[in-house]
Amino acid sequence: MLTASLVLVLMALVAVVLLLRERVEPPALALALRLGLVVTVASMAVAFLMVQSTPAQEAAADPRPDSPYLGGMPYIGAHTVGPPDDGPGMPVTNFSTVGGDWRVAHFVGVHSLQVLILLGLLLTLGPRMLGPRHRTALVWIAGGGCLALTGVLTWQAHRGQPFTAPDTTTGLALTSLAVSVAAATAAVFLHARATWNPIGAGRPG
Repeated sequence: MLTASLVLVLMALVAVVLLLRERVEPPALALALRLGLVVTVASMAVAFLMVQSTPAQEAAADPRPDSPYLGGMPYIGAHTVGPPDDGPGMPVTNFSTVGGDWRVAHFVGVHSLQVLILLGLLLTLGPRMLGPRHRTALVWIAGGGCLALTGVLTWQAHRGQPFTAPDTTTGLALTSLAVSVAAATAAVFLHARATWNPIGAGRPG
């Protein structure tokens, strides 16, 4: 898994470099592609946390030098922080409901790529009130929000806290993030409305 993660991260980095060199139109879609890949690469780093040995695995390791297992551990790594991996989980995803789970942040970060690309496509179709700068600003806000959400979920898992039971600190962080994204989005739409010229609305943005 560690080898596969390294290969995927390198491939994603190559894709980011190629996209940065290519000219993609319209600008909002191009930015969505690039930011989506950046967030995806960042979330792939969470996979490296899943392949690190846990304290329980290290404590149960075979100390004999002739052990057939690497470090004396037949299994290395886990996606649950705190309880074992086979504990209670959410329906469908099986994300842990009794401990932290690295997979939550990994899932959100990786699939931010699809969300941002869809947003970029929708912004190219309208509304006409939004100019090119407004559309790219909205993509920046969404991309920053996805990256920040991935970070908060990684921090939550690191503290062994279930995704389904955030404490006050995590709740405040998530609320602050939601309010910031909503306020920034509202500011863009208000500016677009204030500067909208219906006479030139028919021109391509």
